[in-house]
Amino acid sequence: MVFYRSWNMFRVYKSVCRAQKFDSTVNESFRAWAGDLFPFSVFFYIKLSGALFEGWDEFTHWGFSAKEMFHLNSFTKANSPLMFKSYPPGTALFQYWITKSIGWSEGNTYWAQSLLVLAGAVAILEGLIWRQWFRIVLTLNVVFLAVFIFGYSLQSLYVDHVLGFLCGASVISCIRSNTSAPITIVRLLPTLFILPIIKAVGLMLGIFISIIFVFDQIFKERNTFSGSQPLKQKLIFGFLVILILATPIISARIWGWHVKKSGFSQVFETSFSISQIKKSFSSTEATDRDKETISTFKKAFQTYQINPENILQIFSRRFVLKLTPLKSLLFLMVFGIAAIVIETRRQERRIAIVGFLTMFLGYTVYSFGLLLMYLYSFGSYEGTRVASFTRYMGIFLLAWTIVTWGFMLSTGEQKEKNSPKIVQGLFVIFILFLTPIKSALFALTQPKPLPVRMEIKKILSNTIPNLKRGERVYVIWQNTTGFEPWIISYELSPRNSTSVASSGWSLGRPYYEGDVWTSDIDPKTWSENILVNYDFLLLASVDEYFWSRYASVFKSTLNLKSNKLFRIVKKENGKIDLEVVDLTSNPKSEN
Repeated sequence: MVFYRSWNMFRVYKSVCRAQKFDSTVNESFRAWAGDLFPFSVFFYIKLSGALFEGWDEFTHWGFSAKEMFHLNSFTKANSPLMFKSYPPGTALFQYWITKSIGWSEGNTYWAQSLLVLAGAVAILEGLIWRQWFRIVLTLNVVFLAVFIFGYSLQSLYVDHVLGFLCGASVISCIRSNTSAPITIVRLLPTLFILPIIKAVGLMLGIFISIIFVFDQIFKERNTFSGSQPLKQKLIFGFLVILILATPIISARIWGWHVKKSGFSQVFETSFSISQIKKSFSSTEATDRDKETISTFKKAFQTYQINPENILQIFSRRFVLKLTPLKSLLFLMVFGIAAIVIETRRQERRIAIVGFLTMFLGYTVYSFGLLLMYLYSFGSYEGTRVASFTRYMGIFLLAWTIVTWGFMLSTGEQKEKNSPKIVQGLFVIFILFLTPIKSALFALTQPKPLPVRMEIKKILSNTIPNLKRGERVYVIWQNTTGFEPWIISYELSPRNSTSVASSGWSLGRPYYEGDVWTSDIDPKTWSENILVNYDFLLLASVDEYFWSRYASVFKSTLNLKSNKLFRIVKKENGKIDLEVVDLTSNPKSEN
């Protein structure tokens, strides 16, 4: 159905082009899309439609929210078991539209996510025509490989690579555009609006794109500011500047209003004062946590490897290239300066200089902002460990890499010079050298489900028929960080909610030093104050340590330890009984 609709859209587009006599460059660009990106969308569908989720955050949030939205036909409600309700739903909303057309499956949501990346690729191809097929193919390979180089994947519901890709693509579309400012803005506005509702950091990226657009237009339309131009033209340009700067802010405000109206709590607190920042960086007033966080952040910036193992490492460990955020910065600076040096056209060189300086400044602001988030927004456990550091840094590095390649494309338009081709070749060689094994596996192999998912599906195949819609399940999985319990919670949603969002899936004293996942709750409190709020107890994975501490909560019966599902029966005195549920009878569940 999607392919049929796409073909109809193509026919409509062609009719409009004939009627409006659009510029031939636009037609050539669209033919480039039809010839290169549509086959990619078919390839991604074949590759992803049968895939299953496998990432941590896909079960805790991104896949969870997409599944919930599909089945409930609404945004997240206050009573949802989703933990991070205040997260923007941009990608889930797009996946909702796609899966409502072709049906729900985890693979279809992956495919919908890949279409967002392909949409960015359309913008990256700005200015390239059908006959430049080699540059088109080379560009697509460079930008898609960049996604994998910075640790992401095209089989993922994580939104970080989508943010970085769309940000870089928007900057390229803006800089390489030969259209007037109003038409360029019309193209940029949708992206500027959706970036903040993909993830909160999209607000900063949207403002960043807007600033680049303003500088780009100042260089391209210098006559607008001359005294000879009418006031009306200057006012129009001023209005457009205000519009493009305001769009991401308005988008973020709208979602913030919805979060407040719905009563959701903010996951990350972003209000901190200048005085707080000064204290954190003071040698005398900084807390131990401040010092540890800043020290770990500096170490991570210099030493944390951001790229996965590359293909050449299969043959020899001598080919290991550890790409850290610092090395990535140096790599992008070298090629950015090279693009400026080999650009001889005055206006294009000015734009390249402004673009390079803006990207460098943006990277600096982004990095410092991330440090502030670790200091004041993250909890003490994740903040001091700079959790997901490489994934967050990869957002801007991916965008900058795409922008750098865009400048390379511009320098390549100087046909009388060979230096641009040499620099482009070096850039491509560097990208190929960094090509991860994961990208080859994505292209050449079919995705396989995680073994733990098959184990959980087997457990739930006997459990679900005993649950009525709306009944709540307390899940136990001992000695785990929560990955398996969250898979169970995802599998049961939205039909049944679980205890997983409140933690407590692993009980007793910590299994090891630093085990923050195991909750030391005494049996009486667990039974009378916690289990009483649920309808079933699922012992998905327990050990002798669990039974030695909590056996008193259960009735002593034959083969007690072999049972997995217990019905929680509330008594009038506030206590409970745990009745074994026979999983061999498998009653028909209610839909």
